[in-house]
Amino acid sequence: MANRLMFLPLVVFILFPVSFITTYTMAIANGHVNPFFSYISDTGTISPESCWFALLLNITAIALGSVVYIRYKQIEEYFSEKSSVWMGRMNTLAMILGIFSSFGVSVVGAFQETNVLTVHVLGAFMAFLGGAFYLIFQAFFTFKMLPMFTNRFIAIVRMIIGISCVILFTVTYTAGVFSFKGFQGKNAVKWERSEPNWGLRALSVSCEWIMAALFDLYILSFMLDFSKITFKSPQFKLVEMVRVHRGRGAGEKFVQVRYNETDKV
Repeated sequence: MANRLMFLPLVVFILFPVSFITTYTMAIANGHVNPFFSYISDTGTISPESCWFALLLNITAIALGSVVYIRYKQIEEYFSEKSSVWMGRMNTLAMILGIFSSFGVSVVGAFQETNVLTVHVLGAFMAFLGGAFYLIFQAFFTFKMLPMFTNRFIAIVRMIIGISCVILFTVTYTAGVFSFKGFQGKNAVKWERSEPNWGLRALSVSCEWIMAALFDLYILSFMLDFSKITFKSPQFKLVEMVRVHRGRGAGEKFVQVRYNETDKV
């Protein structure tokens, strides 16, 4: 699979906007949300767009998890020759954060905000906040592996994006909480400009969309790293249980016999 791994980050980069644009378009067409300043989750919380929201985000979560694992193996291979236990532990922690974030994406899609709000918010924390710290870890590893896979400019940009995502998530959550305290309407998904805290709502929503875009661009940058690694598919061997007689009174036993392509009977 030489030179093919580089396309996996591209797949994730495409899946995220396709998911959001699909549900956003459907939500607008059905009149379920306000065309301006609606959270990503708002566009996928009412049927039928909620069905597509869950399906597409689950597919995206699998692809994202694959990127996380390959990145983990790439870093593991790089530092294996350096015998760095500390880097190995940090790499494992980073992978856990990445899988945590990927699972959060799936949770956000499966548990819509109008159905199970607590679980949905938990999934958002996992996806965005966990993902932001994952990005910071990867920026750190980018610096440590220079100039093997990328250059210093990419490393700096990655660190800026990672820190920015932490800040954007904080603003998104804080402004969102305060905006809801003054909400007086009947439909929290479909806000109107006449609401008292519309400004905070607009700030929160804007930060969320920007954060999602930055996260997506960061994942795309892994194409540079993945273009310089290869991956071997798992190898499988046929195994057959063969009965062996051990002599009179000794009974019998079974042993495994493995066959290669040339070991055909």
